Amino acid sequence: MEDTLAIRCKITIYGDFNYQVSCTKDSLPSFEEMNTRSQSKVTTDLGLMFDQGVWTDVEIVARKTKFMAHKCLLSGTNILCKHLLTQANVSNLNILIPVFLLVRSQVFAAMLNSQMVQAHSNKVEIADFDPDTVKGMLQYLYTGKTDLLTERATDLLEIAEKYDIPGLKWICQHSLATNLDKENAAVMLVLADRNNALYLKARVTDFINT
Repeated sequence: MEDTLAIRCKITIYGDFNYQVSCTKDSLPSFEEMNTRSQSKVTTDLGLMFDQGVWTDVEIVARKTKFMAHKCLLSGTNILCKHLLTQANVSNLNILIPVFLLVRSQVFAAMLNSQMVQAHSNKVEIADFDPDTVKGMLQYLYTGKTDLLTERATDLLEIAEKYDIPGLKWICQHSLATNLDKENAAVMLVLADRNNALYLKARVTDFINT
């Protein structure tokens, strides 16, 4: 038949095979699904940057434990972030930049983008929190989440308050509020008051009054 191209091929498969390929229109992912996948990949890439120490330019020291990090990710400086991630070959910058704005720390921004000693020494020393708490904070600044939340929610709330990280502070309050009981209610109320954790304070107050 004219205007028809027929392709014949032979495929040999060794071992078990259970894979299906579909190219129909209905099988294509939606925009929302693709956007979710893209954001997930960006988060994974940033986590790898932290874990592997790629293109780092600042040292965070917590009780002799050192973490290598990136100034732009701690402070949320967008121009530096774009330059860094271009160098590191990380895609989806238009999706990534709003994430930086949500998770950045105003305290780190003041430290690292001014005439303060940390900006010149490229070193930040944190003496009042243990290494795991600092690691959890850094994980959040890079990826918007931390696998230390369950076991370190109290300490992470305090470090989020000190370094002005609203997103981390919020998820810590939520985690602590969901685990309220008669044994810890009084302690949680003091913790909430000390760290200006209004959501947690309201939840604890409601719990005590019911």
